[in-house]
Amino acid sequence: MVDVNGKADSVNLTDALHAGFDAAMERVKVLNLDPCATLIDQISKEEWASWDASNENALVIDQDKLDDSDDDYVDHQLAA
Repeated sequence: MVDVNGKADSVNLTDALHAGFDAAMERVKVLNLDPCATLIDQISKEEWASWDASNENALVIDQDKLDDSDDDYVDHQLAA
């Protein structure tokens, strides 16, 4: 834990962020992980090519915001 006695809030936050980052990087080293790897890197090109998102729903809204006259539309937007 970071000793934050007598320091300004911004310094306390900076110290805490640095301590958290250092601890995370230490865990990366211990686990022998690549710190630059992402989940995207773990998906093969074949899996990307065969990915079927046809039954997925995008979370979008039109430029005019919600149209209260269309109850089904509003219900779907609120459910998202």
